[in-house]
Amino acid sequence: MKRFLLILMMTLVSVFASAQTPQAIWTEDNATLTFFYGRLYAVGDDFNGHKVTLVWSGPDFNKCRYDDEHTAVVPPWIAYEPSIAPNAYNGYSFSYSDFPDRIKYAVFDNSFYNYRMKEAPFLFAMCKNLVSITGIENFKTEQVNDMTCLFYNCESLPEIDVSGFDTRSCMSMRKMFCGCNIVPRLDVCHFNTSKVEDMMAMFADCFNLPELDVSGFNTARVTDMSYMFANCELLKEIDVSGFNTSQVQDMYAMFAGCVSVKSLDVSGFNTQKVTDMSYMFSDCDMLESIYIHNFSTRSLQVCEEMFSACDRLSRIYCGNTWTADGTDMFAESEKLVGFVPYDASETGIAMANPKKYFTWDKITIEKSEFDQGVTWAESPINPTETRMAVTQSGKFSYIIDGKNVTDQIAEPGKYNVTIRFKSGDGKIDYSQDFAITVIEVPYIAADFDDSVRNYCGGEEVEILFSNIRNVKPDKYSIHFSAGGFKDESNAVFNGKSIVFNIPENIQSGDYQATFVLKNSEINSAEMTLKFTIGANALKTKWDDVVYLPNPEGKFIKYQWYRDGEEIYGAKKQFYNELDGLDGTYYAMVTDIDGNEFKTCPLTVNKKIDSSAPRVNVYPNPATPGEQITLQLENMDVSRGVSLLIFTSSGTFVKRIDNAQTSNYLTLSKGGYMGYAVYKGENVSFKILVEK
Repeated sequence: MKRFLLILMMTLVSVFASAQTPQAIWTEDNATLTFFYGRLYAVGDDFNGHKVTLVWSGPDFNKCRYDDEHTAVVPPWIAYEPSIAPNAYNGYSFSYSDFPDRIKYAVFDNSFYNYRMKEAPFLFAMCKNLVSITGIENFKTEQVNDMTCLFYNCESLPEIDVSGFDTRSCMSMRKMFCGCNIVPRLDVCHFNTSKVEDMMAMFADCFNLPELDVSGFNTARVTDMSYMFANCELLKEIDVSGFNTSQVQDMYAMFAGCVSVKSLDVSGFNTQKVTDMSYMFSDCDMLESIYIHNFSTRSLQVCEEMFSACDRLSRIYCGNTWTADGTDMFAESEKLVGFVPYDASETGIAMANPKKYFTWDKITIEKSEFDQGVTWAESPINPTETRMAVTQSGKFSYIIDGKNVTDQIAEPGKYNVTIRFKSGDGKIDYSQDFAITVIEVPYIAADFDDSVRNYCGGEEVEILFSNIRNVKPDKYSIHFSAGGFKDESNAVFNGKSIVFNIPENIQSGDYQATFVLKNSEINSAEMTLKFTIGANALKTKWDDVVYLPNPEGKFIKYQWYRDGEEIYGAKKQFYNELDGLDGTYYAMVTDIDGNEFKTCPLTVNKKIDSSAPRVNVYPNPATPGEQITLQLENMDVSRGVSLLIFTSSGTFVKRIDNAQTSNYLTLSKGGYMGYAVYKGENVSFKILVEK
């Protein structure tokens, strides 16, 4: 008997284990891709209240099968059927399908916490309309060895929480976040990159990223860093001083397009194996100084336009800068200064090289209200910058007509100038006299309200100007940092304001626009407008509830409106329509400071068939311990009705047999699913309980 029971228990364990199947479940009606680990679902099954449209399942659920013998590590919802192709990804070539465009929501179900993926490349690649990933903490990554293109071109995704990622096994982060151009934050400071070999374009085109901490990255095995930070337009600092680049072979366009970075220290880079540095710092518009004096060019084969369009770069600290074929990497950078080989033991004027910095005859100084200092127009560099560069070995100043004017603006006129350099030890005293002409150049200036504004999709924006000075502008250009906005170039300026429209379906989040006022060839300085879209955007649940998220508890009063008319008694955070939502909804809200404002409107057409059997739940949402009524509509209770209630994770909570027309219960905080069994059919309903 004991032997029989043991065999039975082992059989049950085996059956239970075999029922746990990893799968990606696609439900077309809510555009959601769910990663689930449990019993196998089939097309047509009900999954969390939605009909299953497609299922990819089994140990290779995230892989495309070429034939009975070959499998490519590319998810089938991302690619067309791959073909064998040498030298392509993982031995295969593939084309992206149009399926990723249909995915709006991704969910890692709680059950997926118990499954361990080994490979996760292209998991969400080209999901351009993906707007949220829920339950990402259930995606356990400690065994994942490949994260290539994991979030590639998720251009509508406003948030990616990778703070819980365990990357100890990962060998490739190639294009991992490439094209995530509205994500404002990436917490990767904890990433264990000790096994990573490929970081090509890892953060490329992350246009909206203002800061990024990669200072702790272990890059000892990395061979490819090309495009790694390309077009990270808002990054002002990139600390790569601790990077171990001894194995890196490709640095093509590594920092290209980092238009906000002013200084880079790559002096610790070991570049002995690097063959390509072309465009490495190109289009770094604000880059003023760079430290590369330890670069080795032993293997360098090409460095085409390494510093192209670095218009502000005036200081390069370098050592041996010659390529393998004898080509000077600075051949096209004649305006740059500081080309003398760096020597740490040299503290004299040779390192300052003043005759390389200045012309000693006529120099024009331009005066502008946007530059509260002296700008040396016909000289390669501003003397104040030179003074700053040599403070380690001495003091530098310049004097106009006997007065030190380092910190003041010279008025228009002709002046005699003395440039003087003195070393700290008094051994070097170097001076040079010459004449200059100071002129005042035309400029455009104007005042405007630069405070952060809140807008809704489709709203018209008008920026008013006042106190326009000097040259009157008649045009403007405007550039938005987020995709989907229409850039206006040389649009007509009416003398008072500029006007543009927020796109109708823009993703909620923080944005900014940079605009310039123009007249002929004269431009104002760049001005920045910061604004928030949908800060108080409404959301819906279950087709019959509309609500305003209030995670920080800053809203205290609500009054709901439908189609412009006040809804009597609708004064909670949630508003419930028993027959389903149908109309345009908004709320007048009061915050804890007493400020009243109108939310962005939300149009919903989810009318529920009033003649069909249904379960009305009220109040919904309820509070913990509050009596909840389950009202049965269009059901003959004499024929027998059962009510079953589960938590959102599927745990059974309560069963009511022989249910009446009105049924009552109380629940603790959480989300619940339920159904009434009537005439052999399940009638679904949901309950939300919040404090």
